[in-house]
Parts: sequence; structure tokens; C-alpha cells
Amino acid sequence: MEKARKSDICFSCIWVLVGLYVSYASHSLGLGELQTPGAGFTPFVFGLMLTGFALINLAAHFGKKKESKRLVSYSAGAYAYLGVMVGALILYGILVESIGFLIMTSVVLITLFRVAGCNWKISIIWGPVVACGSYFIFTYLGVMLPAGIIRL
Repeated sequence: MEKARKSDICFSCIWVLVGLYVSYASHSLGLGELQTPGAGFTPFVFGLMLTGFALINLAAHFGKKKESKRLVSYSAGAYAYLGVMVGALILYGILVESIGFLIMTSVVLITLFRVAGCNWKISIIWGPVVACGSYFIFTYLGVMLPAGIIRL
């Protein structure tokens, strides 16, 4: 088996485990019912979706007869981008309560836009625009988001 294919299978297995863990951990928060979902409902569903997509990817690798042309190359730079994205999301989870939704979401989106290849100007403009748009949509729907150091 080719080294790249082994790494794809390894990553798929890791995502299966992450998805199962998220579903298991969110179950303890309480799923509630379909009409009145609990705090753990959304992460539970996303964990199941992550598990399902990873299993589909895993099944696709075992169903291949020969190696097809790869769409993504796993260079050291790709792993660095993955590390930046995961690190940004971990920091977001840790700091969003104290700093606030708007600031942290803007910073993380700017970071993710840059990692995705957007230039600084687009990243700095669209990060806060998307953060403010999502803030107003979620608050309109009645979702309580952490205000942090900005009180609106």
C-alpha cells in the first residue's frame, strides 16, 4: 500500500474516533427531544456526521483497485496549515467566553481566510463582516452568545 494511501486511511480513522468521542461526550450534556433539543443535541449530530463522512472516506479507500490521481498533496506546508486551523479552533473554544463571540470569531475567521489563501485585505474585511452577520442572525433567533469584553 502506498504511503499516501496509508496516511489517508490513518486520517480517516482518526476522524472516526474524533466523531465518536464528540457524540459520546455531547450525549452527557443531554440530547433533549426533537422539538426541544438539549445542549448536547447539535454537537451529537455533528459528531455523527463527522463519523459518517470519515467512514465514507474510509470505505472509498478500501474500494479502490488502484491508486487514482491525488487531488491533495500532503506536504509539510499542508500539515502546518492543518495545525494552524486546529490551533485556532482550540483557542477559540478556550477564549470565546472571556473575550466574546464577535472578537474571537473575527480573529479566527481572519486566520482561516488567510490559511485558505485569501489576501490580508479580503481576510480583514470579510472576517468581521461574517462574524457580525452570524452574531445578528443567531441573536435574532434567540441564541445567547458570549458578549465578553464588548457589550451590545
